[in-house]
Amino acid sequence: SDGILYGTIANPEHQVTHRYVNRGGDISKQLTESSTLFAMDAQSGDLLWRYDADHSIRHNAIAIGKNAAYLIDRPLAEFDREKGKKGEQALGVLVALDPRTGIVKWKQEKGIFGTLLAVSDEHRALLMAYQPTRFRLESEVGGRMAVHDTNTGERRWAKNINYQSRPLIKQETIYAQGGAWDLSTGKDRPFEFTRSYGCGILAAGQNLMVFRSATLGYVDFKEEKTVHNFGGMRPGCWINAIPAGGLVLVPDGSAGCECSYQNKTWMALQSQ
Repeated sequence: SDGILYGTIANPEHQVTHRYVNRGGDISKQLTESSTLFAMDAQSGDLLWRYDADHSIRHNAIAIGKNAAYLIDRPLAEFDREKGKKGEQALGVLVALDPRTGIVKWKQEKGIFGTLLAVSDEHRALLMAYQPTRFRLESEVGGRMAVHDTNTGERRWAKNINYQSRPLIKQETIYAQGGAWDLSTGKDRPFEFTRSYGCGILAAGQNLMVFRSATLGYVDFKEEKTVHNFGGMRPGCWINAIPAGGLVLVPDGSAGCECSYQNKTWMALQSQ
């Protein structure tokens, strides 16, 4: 809607290792870090600005809001290049850039630990967290969240939290596998969430959260917050169950899987 197209210049020299069980796999095209964030005019293709990192920008640590583009500039976690190798990643700098000019609006250098950002313009909140999923990188240590003010960069709260998924923001609440928390204060909110096996990322719309729970699992926010299942299908291991425009869109995630799922097809589900 603002006519700005964002992109990055990926770093091909930093290649993390495949994490799924003991299998290998060529992920040389699945790059996780970039050296530059840039913005273009979507109509003309003209370059508006570029931000060249002092160190590196993890792709998950970029969030685009209405009034700023946010990123974490921090040294590479080079130990992620070898599976099972432990290391301690250096802290970074949280940066807010003007979306039209790329001018730095503010920087926050104190305690920037996260590998992931998510923004709520409505609540002037920038969530910093980890992605502590199954088969994760060693640098995705998890166990902490923090929220910063999008206007000033000042920290509102930080908290040690045990969660096992990529968190998401729905209105005034942060949801993850492990609980729910008030976006403004970090206080616990009631949310009982358990699911069967499967990795996969939680995705949510205004009324529904979907995810893999063996088959397609979902929680209806308007009804009792319990997990239900739509059986016979296998969602994939990333974000491939998507609630959007009144539908739940689920591309087939069973290709190459030896499990006995009956429906090997793409689906679009509509509420009745």
